[in-house]
Amino acid sequence: LGVRFPIRLLHLSDLHFSAEAAWNQMPVLAELVEEVKALRAELGPIHRVVITGDIANFGASKEYAKAAEWLNGKLAEAAGVKADQIRMVPGNHDVDRKKINLAVSGLDAKLLSMTDDDIAATMRNRALRKMLLDRQAAYRKFAKGFNPHDESPGWRSEEEIEGWAVHFIGLNTAWLSGSHKDKHGEVDDHRHLVLGGWQWNVLFPAARPVADLTIALMHHPW
Repeated sequence: LGVRFPIRLLHLSDLHFSAEAAWNQMPVLAELVEEVKALRAELGPIHRVVITGDIANFGASKEYAKAAEWLNGKLAEAAGVKADQIRMVPGNHDVDRKKINLAVSGLDAKLLSMTDDDIAATMRNRALRKMLLDRQAAYRKFAKGFNPHDESPGWRSEEEIEGWAVHFIGLNTAWLSGSHKDKHGEVDDHRHLVLGGWQWNVLFPAARPVADLTIALMHHPW
């Protein structure tokens, strides 16, 4: 307490890259780049960029190609960072809903009524975990270029920034997203998502004894 951490994070979210809507997004992103340049000039170096989900609009590979080009190009230049200084977690729009078949939907529904012990047992099963996470396959391939460690479904990273031990924890709140439908047939994620104690316990305890600062990233609110 009372210690000032000389660490600056640029927090972005909900970029929703879309091949079809690029014509409308690029002017906004251009203004954002100028804002980042101004912030950096005013406040000093940006040590990390953190992006909390919905990077794509439909979880498609072509959307992540555009995101990677922008992040590694204009944004990185404006923020003065490299790819290994960018961290991210997925949101519900980073799910390819075409990959959610009847078997996946059935497992999703069952998991929502299971205990945390049962959810942990399911997530420890490699085949079932792959089946559940396949909806985020394009996102995960894209994110490997930025997040240094992947614990599936989340990740953690132990880093030194300005002499401080900083641990980042990337929580995946969208691994069950896209399956539940409301009475009108529309996707309804509200109250149909699970973080899971297994994910938390795999990622968090290792950071506690030695970190000066632990930063958890997540898309959805509690």
